[in-house]
This record gives sequence, C-alpha cells and structure tokens, in this order.
Amino acid sequence: MEARTEQHLAWAAGIFDGEGSTSTYLTKPKLTPRRQMAVSQGGLPDDTPAVLLRFREIVGVGSITGPYDGLYYWKITKKDDVDFVGAMLWRYLSREKRQQFAAAAIRMDRSLPGPVDGSGGRDFEAAWASGLFDGEGTFGAYARPHTRASWRGAQMSVAQASATVVPETLLRFRSAVGVGTLMG
Repeated sequence: MEARTEQHLAWAAGIFDGEGSTSTYLTKPKLTPRRQMAVSQGGLPDDTPAVLLRFREIVGVGSITGPYDGLYYWKITKKDDVDFVGAMLWRYLSREKRQQFAAAAIRMDRSLPGPVDGSGGRDFEAAWASGLFDGEGTFGAYARPHTRASWRGAQMSVAQASATVVPETLLRFRSAVGVGTLMG
C-alpha cells in the first residue's frame, strides 16, 4: 500500500461525503446493535469500480461486494474499524457526514474523533473536490439553441439532495473549484 497522504485522505473523504454513510442496525437473530460505514458506486458486472478499490486502498480496511442492482458496496462493521476510518477521515468530512457519524457513535456509546462543527483540513480542498466529483460528478455535452447543428459545449455537474437549502457540500465544492452555478 502506498503511503497515505493528506491528499489521499481528503479525496477519500470527498467520496464518502458524496456516496458514503454511517448507520446503525440490529443484527439477527440476537438484535445486537451494530454500527457500519458504507460507500456505494455503480458499476458493470464483474468490474469493481476503481473508486471503491482506491477508497479501500487508502483507508486500509473493508470489503467490496456486489453488484446488487448495479451497485457495488465498500463496507465495514467492526467497531474498531469504524472508529479507525472515522478518525482517519474526520478532519476532511462535511459537517453533515460528521453529524451522521456522531449519531451512530452516540447510539453505540463510542467517542468522537473531534468536534462535529470544526472546519478541519481545508488545505486540501482540491483533493476533496476531486473525490466528491469522482463519486457524484458527471461530464456531458450539450447543444445550444440557434447555433449550428454540429456545435456542442461541455458541462460538468455534481448533484446533491436537500429538502430546504443548498447543501453544504455543493457550496464547498464550488468554493474549491472556483466556478459554477448552484441550481435547484
């Protein structure tokens, strides 16, 4: 495994901010509470997505399964692994993912790696934005009305859901890349 650099960790946090989750569930049949972290990514059968392989290489733990309905999953459930990966990515994660991790940790009576609202490692925003784009971004070509038929422009986009306000991750992404319009 190559050495973990801050850029690698920031990239992995970007992927996690876009495609990851921390949650708790009850095991069967004993109904024992357990925490898990997961990252999903679409892919073709028998072709594990490169971003999940890279993510696992950076964090050093976890298994990749799938595809299930076209999605592959990196996942960990061991409490020490969840604490380890959470601590590793903590300073680079968005407040939303820190809050999600904190809720699961509190349910399991586990400590947090740091403050939920801290700004963390903002020195590596380009690497974080690259990870978010690798997980959530798209490239496309478009035609413009009233121009010649062969003309095409290029566009990039990153989608994030929110019921009320512009998601923090989109504001952070636009700040990191220095351009872009927020819509929705």
